Amino acid sequence: MLPPCDLPEGLTAKYPLKGDGRCSACGRPVGGSELASALERLQAAAADECQACELLDSLEQQQQQQQHGEEQRQKEAFAHALGLLRRSLACRGELLHAHNLLLGQSHHHLASAAAMAAGVHLDDRAAAIARAGHATCSSDAVEFGGQLAGAIDQQCSIRGRSSLGTATAEARQGLLLDSISATRRSLAILTMHYGTNSTAVAFEGLRLGALLLEAAGTAPTGSSVAQEHSQQAQAVLCEALSTLTLHFGNETL
Repeated sequence: MLPPCDLPEGLTAKYPLKGDGRCSACGRPVGGSELASALERLQAAAADECQACELLDSLEQQQQQQQHGEEQRQKEAFAHALGLLRRSLACRGELLHAHNLLLGQSHHHLASAAAMAAGVHLDDRAAAIARAGHATCSSDAVEFGGQLAGAIDQQCSIRGRSSLGTATAEARQGLLLDSISATRRSLAILTMHYGTNSTAVAFEGLRLGALLLEAAGTAPTGSSVAQEHSQQAQAVLCEALSTLTLHFGNETL
């Protein structure tokens, strides 16, 4: 995705306000003070996104260093970061084209934040899955998920559950589903821009697959929900791994 602080000239390199300075809702021309106001709001949204990402990075570092005694302050900072991300997404969703990369970026960052609240560090999981690409895509979906889960445990230094989110299983499942939904939107926008054989799309697919595997693991064992998540994870991950193999070869996975 684009760097969080960047707001390219013309709002994005592609798909600005309805493509030619028109209202994203009704299509009428937007100019003068209205366009200036839209640009100002989008600049503020970019600043919100940048501040939120800096807060989340700082909180993640504190968790890695196992800093204790500041749980309440960390939760407040995390809630503030989530608020900034949601405000940025609302602004971009109102003003930008539905396929705008900046809108996809907002979904990407919200997905990371929701996953972090659920104790899942997406980039770590995605990297571990890429290295564990030997899992056979032709196997049963549950078996496939089990193979990858075992490989992730071996290759990825699994960090403790985040203290920033609620510990209840129901709330954690809700956070995972929110993250999955946001990642699907981000993946759709990336695919629109770069095509299915893009490495950017493949890496976002790894993130989605990691979330689906986690959701399958937290659902009741043997349930239709767990089975559905497992099947979706297998389809997404096999496609992503196939693309990465096409670009980099088996030796890099």
